[in-house]
Amino acid sequence: ISEEDEKVVINNRSFIGSAIVKRVKPCPNSSCQKLNVKMGNDNLIICNDCLEQYCFSCAKPINGLQHFQKKCDRYT
Repeated sequence: ISEEDEKVVINNRSFIGSAIVKRVKPCPNSSCQKLNVKMGNDNLIICNDCLEQYCFSCAKPINGLQHFQKKCDRYT
C-alpha cells in the first residue's frame, strides 16, 4: 500500500468514526447509561437495556410524542 493510499484509509477511518460517534448517545436514565445508536432519522430513542424513551436531539427523557410537538423535531 502506498503512502498516499494509507492516508486515504486513515482519513476514511477517521470520517467513519466521527460519523458513528454522532449517532450514539447514552441513556439519560442515571441507573442505566447504556449507549444507544440512532437508526435512521427518528429522534425517538428507546433504550435497548432499560426501555427508557428519550429524545436523541436533547437527550431528555420523554413520555409519548408531545415532546416533538413543542420542543425538538421528531425526524432529523
